Amino acid sequence: MAKARRAFNEILAEIDNYRRPNAVEFEWRWIAEYFTRQAIFYQFSGSCHAHVASGNGQRFDGPTGTMAPLSAHVAVAAFAEFAENGEIAFYRGVCTSVSTIAAEILKYSARDPEIFFVDIVADLGDIAPIRCNTRLAFVGFNHDWSGLSSSMACDDLVASDSISHPIWCRDRYQPRPPRAT
Repeated sequence: MAKARRAFNEILAEIDNYRRPNAVEFEWRWIAEYFTRQAIFYQFSGSCHAHVASGNGQRFDGPTGTMAPLSAHVAVAAFAEFAENGEIAFYRGVCTSVSTIAAEILKYSARDPEIFFVDIVADLGDIAPIRCNTRLAFVGFNHDWSGLSSSMACDDLVASDSISHPIWCRDRYQPRPPRAT
């Protein structure tokens, strides 16, 4: 698997491609969440079934307590800010929500992390009876980040180079479950 920053950029491009007209040629669904260090939480989702694509999004502003609906078309622009982090790493722990991942990382780092979570399932349709799954969480650190605390056993929490994990994956191919008739 590619380095974390490259994988993140590839995923943004993939989400952006789901907005294109040819994206309705197969079935897919995605959900992505982004928690910023300013306590802004973005949540977007999109799907395509029977050649009809749809999507939606929301922006929760923690400091003001407000929520605003967003078009799924602005997801990539909202997520692009994550790329400005000095260090982007794969999360390799067992937590599966942005809030629990952030809480776990904060145990080991005084710096406020940013968390980006994505889950994509693409059904390859007539090409093959398989499904392609991506489920990743990324942790973004400031430019002055110097690593997680060495006083705690946290070496397996983040990695910038690659990931091999039973939960977290990129383009993991699996047999497609039988379709309901």
